[in-house]
Amino acid sequence: MNCSDILIFLVGLIVCFIFPPLFFIFIPICIIYLVMFSIHNSQIEKEKKKTEKDLEIFLKNMSTDNIAIKRAEMEVLANSLFASEMEKANAKFFNDFVDKNGYLNGYNYNIDTYDIQNQDTMNLQDAILETLKSNGKPMTCQEIADSLNSSKLYTREDGEDIPASQVSARVNNYPLLFIKDKSVKPMKISAR
Repeated sequence: MNCSDILIFLVGLIVCFIFPPLFFIFIPICIIYLVMFSIHNSQIEKEKKKTEKDLEIFLKNMSTDNIAIKRAEMEVLANSLFASEMEKANAKFFNDFVDKNGYLNGYNYNIDTYDIQNQDTMNLQDAILETLKSNGKPMTCQEIADSLNSSKLYTREDGEDIPASQVSARVNNYPLLFIKDKSVKPMKISAR
């Protein structure tokens, strides 16, 4: 029950004292509301416990490094201007769960100093992020592909050049990392 619910209840009581016949209408409505509120809260608690169990199973299958990376991604999402309130709430739930259960206790990481170049092998999404950061402005998928092919920051296993379509597919698979500006043609990509 939040402040607005309490305020409505108090206003209703005042109105009932001014107009006593309304009392017999107001009280049953309040009782129905309280019953519905408690049912709703119990459903939320059940869903939260199920989500925590699923999250625990998910995290047990991840290395500490990957949990730290995922937590850093969620931290960025929770503070993003472009994320919906639901995405922000989910990101906050994930980070709170990781922190509360000590998955990163003793692990020294900082989202601000996380450097993707320190990884043994750079994957495509990290190479795209690094290219965008070094360029300092949004780029098209073709510009990113050309830059990656010339810098060799990421190379395909078959040695072929990276096509723009592969960059586009990777950007679409990682919406937490990239912002797509579809208002311009061709679409411009920037890092979150």
